[in-house]
Amino acid sequence: MTTKKEPPDKYRCLKLPITSILINDTEKNKDIKENMDILENAIIRTNSITTKTYFLLRLWILHKYHNNLEIPEISEDTISICMKSIMLPSSGQKPKGNNAILLDEFKNLHNFTLENGNNLSSILDYYKTTMLTSIENNIKMHFFDYIKRFVNSYFKHLYQEQIENKQFKKQLYKEINLVKMIL
Repeated sequence: MTTKKEPPDKYRCLKLPITSILINDTEKNKDIKENMDILENAIIRTNSITTKTYFLLRLWILHKYHNNLEIPEISEDTISICMKSIMLPSSGQKPKGNNAILLDEFKNLHNFTLENGNNLSSILDYYKTTMLTSIENNIKMHFFDYIKRFVNSYFKHLYQEQIENKQFKKQLYKEINLVKMIL
């Protein structure tokens, strides 16, 4: 009769440098170095693409806001087109319809140096989902903070000249705090 081994109650996570995981054979050191260079290059390119994508999305939303245009919902497709505008053109199907219009809109907004996205498609697909989740979580967690910040800046801008008077400023902040308490 065999007994089934139960999993442990606690798992341990070991953080190790990747070089300690790779085989350290003197004959294969050249291959390890090559693989590490490829991996580091992919990491650097992915980081650059995702960072520029976040910046471009923010610029795009601010551009729409300042020009009193409707701010569309950000989806994985929007993030994908944004990434595509940052990368060097590749041989493949070109965007059509609304995606082509969106691609042109993104390209006209930035003057970033274009990144090489070769062999990063599966990584960037994963990052699209991660970026969308991060944006949604940020909005959910900080929504009221953003509303309060907007209320502050709106009234400071609206009563810019009257704020010089200390009495008026004190009364204004008291009223703003009442508005923010409702939130």
